[in-house]
Amino acid sequence: GRLPEEAVRAATERLRGLPEGDRICHGDFHPDNVLMTSRGPMIIDWGPATAGHPAADVAWTILLFRYAGVPPGTPRGIRALLAALRRLMLRTYLRTYARCGGLSRKEIQPWLLPVAILRLGDGIVEERDALQALIGRELRRGRASAAVSLR
Repeated sequence: GRLPEEAVRAATERLRGLPEGDRICHGDFHPDNVLMTSRGPMIIDWGPATAGHPAADVAWTILLFRYAGVPPGTPRGIRALLAALRRLMLRTYLRTYARCGGLSRKEIQPWLLPVAILRLGDGIVEERDALQALIGRELRRGRASAAVSLR
């Protein structure tokens, strides 16, 4: 479904307040785009790559780990195992990224709203409810921070 106008306005305002970037961003980083080679891991599928802010790229990866669907008919036990593995891989990814001089979660957080709206626009039915819930939480978070900063 369409997003409420409030969500679009809030995301637009959030984007205006975010730093621009000129770094190479993969645009679709997730485990399926990492090949293990004899020389170590190699990141593949650079088709969606663009220049931008690394926090936007990391936010996209967070959404993929948290909300990407699994194939229909996947047994419940396998779904639970995949969910646990995704949480572990995401924690490891974020910790490693921060340790290697990357961004803190505080720097990534503001990108979740616009990136979630972008992901919702992909029209992946299995992700829609979770993304809409995230967008709602981010909108409430934005209103709460605005209220605090106005005091």
